[in-house]
Amino acid sequence: LPLLLMHGGANDDSHGDGVGELLGSLVGALGTLAGAWPGEADVCEAGCACLEVAACRSTALARAVSSLPPFRHLCAQLASCLGQLPPRSRAALVRATAAVAVHSGDPTAFAGVGSAMTAAATAAQGGDGQGVLGLMDALRGLGSCPTTGATQAATVAEVMDALLPQAVALASTPAAADAGAHFALITALNGYARAQLLLLPPRSAEVLYAACDGALAGLVAQWARAPPPPEEELEAVLGLLEQLTMRDFLDFGEGAREEEVARAAEAGRRVLFDGLERLLPLVTEQALQVPELRSLVFALVAGTVSEHASFLSVLPPQRAARLLGALATGSRGGDAQAARKCLAALYAVLEWAHSAGETGLAWLGEAGHADVCALVLELLTSGGERGAADRLEPAADVLLALLACSRPLFERCAAAFVENLVVGDPMVRQRVGAALAELVGAGGGGAADLSRSGRRSFHPRARDFATRARGLLSWR
Repeated sequence: LPLLLMHGGANDDSHGDGVGELLGSLVGALGTLAGAWPGEADVCEAGCACLEVAACRSTALARAVSSLPPFRHLCAQLASCLGQLPPRSRAALVRATAAVAVHSGDPTAFAGVGSAMTAAATAAQGGDGQGVLGLMDALRGLGSCPTTGATQAATVAEVMDALLPQAVALASTPAAADAGAHFALITALNGYARAQLLLLPPRSAEVLYAACDGALAGLVAQWARAPPPPEEELEAVLGLLEQLTMRDFLDFGEGAREEEVARAAEAGRRVLFDGLERLLPLVTEQALQVPELRSLVFALVAGTVSEHASFLSVLPPQRAARLLGALATGSRGGDAQAARKCLAALYAVLEWAHSAGETGLAWLGEAGHADVCALVLELLTSGGERGAADRLEPAADVLLALLACSRPLFERCAAAFVENLVVGDPMVRQRVGAALAELVGAGGGGAADLSRSGRRSFHPRARDFATRARGLLSWR
């Protein structure tokens, strides 16, 4: 079948070369496998993959298959099969049947898939852990169904909108939670967000965000009872939050109503910041030793803060301080790419504080200004990994933004930093201070220019200061 599809046997005008007949046989075989030999997982998944590829490749093939009696029979027995199939087979079978139904454009065919999903949800209401896991695997298959436009995504979303609130409630039942339902739901939501988030209408996006919030709350509560969180689960949660940052909350298309867009945008920001608030205290030093996890953590914090810097001002001060502290830790860390992202996020916060005027400066406060000032001067004056050349320019941008926010406050913080330098010769401290004064005093001490050209012209001066300061401090 893959060879026939590859060599043009399937197109939108025909399904010749025996492909249609072969697909009909395949659907019949899948129904037999699912009902009589559920343990043949590899064969079942291979057949589902072929069916999915054929449906996505050709609308004509999808229509032909959706009209076949074996396909209707497969949809009818789908709900009863889910309980006896292995997890991977459940998701693959639902994904393949949904792909055929969606790409055929036949509402009747997709109604069969939707009915099977509803039946699976009803069967899981008894609180049996395995039944709930079966529903989660089915949701993973449906949510990740490949779609090619907003209309197809909306078709999938209609069923997901009805089932996700039920799934969150079912995952919280004791038997399901003990069986790992929260993690299974996180996995399903991750696939749904990856496949459909950019195409969802505002109302469906809001349902997805609410489900993510509920699943995260349940999983984190489970971790609290038996810390620390498993690396696999922590990585999955970070991956889900990262997927949620991909959506521009203002880009819901021309037909979206303004109040729905505003509600979805608020829900999206809330789930991101609340998710980080739950996660950061649980990220242990041991977890940060894993390169993939460390990169995910700091990239997620940096991306969230960069995109929604102004949202920090409505958070409680303690929560905002925790996020800024995470950015400072990432800026000092050994992962150069994560460090650059964290410094870029700090720049975004300072740029917002500068543009917000007195409100932004009051929110940042003298203590916050001093902490960021100490961080950036430490990066510019230290050698080795923390002072690596590849993070010098983003550090220089942060310094320039500090100057833009308040030059007098920066000068006080810089003087305190120089005064606290641990050097044997006071003359070294004096020369470092003079080099810093020369850097920030260039241009007559006027307003700092945060335009792209202004930042670029500041970079060579910052590099010269860093070279001089590191040379002086290397003799201490």
